[in-house]
Amino acid sequence: MNNMFLLEQNIELSIPKITEGKVDNSIKVPIKLGTKEGNEAFKEWMDFVVIPQYKSKYKSNKFLDELSEAAYHKSDNHNTIINYTTGIDSMTSNPTEVMKFAEVTEGFNNLQSKTVGDLPLIDAFFYYDLIAYDRQPGQLSLTPIFNKLVALGKTKVISDYVQFVSDLD
Repeated sequence: MNNMFLLEQNIELSIPKITEGKVDNSIKVPIKLGTKEGNEAFKEWMDFVVIPQYKSKYKSNKFLDELSEAAYHKSDNHNTIINYTTGIDSMTSNPTEVMKFAEVTEGFNNLQSKTVGDLPLIDAFFYYDLIAYDRQPGQLSLTPIFNKLVALGKTKVISDYVQFVSDLD
């Protein structure tokens, strides 16, 4: 379903070539989200370029500060994949974790004016969540962080996704 949404959005980007974790900014590669190759290249670009760059640039942002790599086990092929996550359990009632989650969500919301190229940074993280976690709620997923933006209708991409899912039902 997520690939259908990404294909329908017709998202085409030009990103640096990445080979075995090494970034070559002199070579740009066109990708289309919603395709296997495009999704893999986009995730790799986020993992090796975008997330480290923005974590370094905005060290005081609680969302970016909390992002770290975590192992994610895909049940369909039993492979282990490394994805970025905040590591905060958004489904807990522990007051410390609830407060920490609120700070991380606020940090994410503060990124609304930031872009990576022509792509809004929060949209890039939404696409990352669609690709990396299949936008499934869970302890590692970034999905709960988007809830406030969805409720406020703050981003067109997230609103379009909600409408897309609604139309499928």
